[in-house]
Amino acid sequence: AEARAYGRAKGAEGKAGIPRHDADPRLEALLPAVEGKIPVLVVANTISQIRAALAWAKEEGLKILIGGGTDAWRLASDLASAGVPVILDPVLGLPTRADEPYDAPFTGAATLAKAGVRVAINEGDAQFVRNLAHHAATAMAFGLPRQKALESITLEPAPEGGNGARGRATTERSGRSSRSQCFRSNRDTRSTGRPRSTPRFTRTGAPSRASSWADASFEWVS
Repeated sequence: AEARAYGRAKGAEGKAGIPRHDADPRLEALLPAVEGKIPVLVVANTISQIRAALAWAKEEGLKILIGGGTDAWRLASDLASAGVPVILDPVLGLPTRADEPYDAPFTGAATLAKAGVRVAINEGDAQFVRNLAHHAATAMAFGLPRQKALESITLEPAPEGGNGARGRATTERSGRSSRSQCFRSNRDTRSTGRPRSTPRFTRTGAPSRASSWADASFEWVS
């Protein structure tokens, strides 16, 4: 409310009888969010936290993203109806409840995507960002479509970070390249001529400063 009032006051400057207002860096930084230009990241993991975040966003008229999202798969339909994307923290983890199936963290991304929720995958710790492809590959192995798995660590995070066009171009180039099939289906054994066995990541192409895990292949080898 304070940021909205500040924005209205700043917007009225220059009109007859309206004084100039001092700039407030705190409120200035919030203006793009209250104006709907950028989303607000709300870290919410439990069902009650996510429901509270959705209610708050609706009440304030804000665009939000759910970060963490441990229980987001349980509210997939609510998130889809609200058009709220989810940035999942590590897929490779343990269930949070004693009565949850062992693969609850692995299948969460697939459940959300199936409901129509946009999903990005986050490693949770910048020092382990190199493991992003492993998280995405695990989500794919437990039901997330291959293209969605690739987008979860490339295209989906890009628009929210202001790199939408760049993200789309990178993904499209990867899709056209015969060298970079990021997550090859486990049914596709033509490249190895061997049946499905153990998963392994292999780097393709010559290494360079610009290379990334978007240029990796996920294949089954014996």
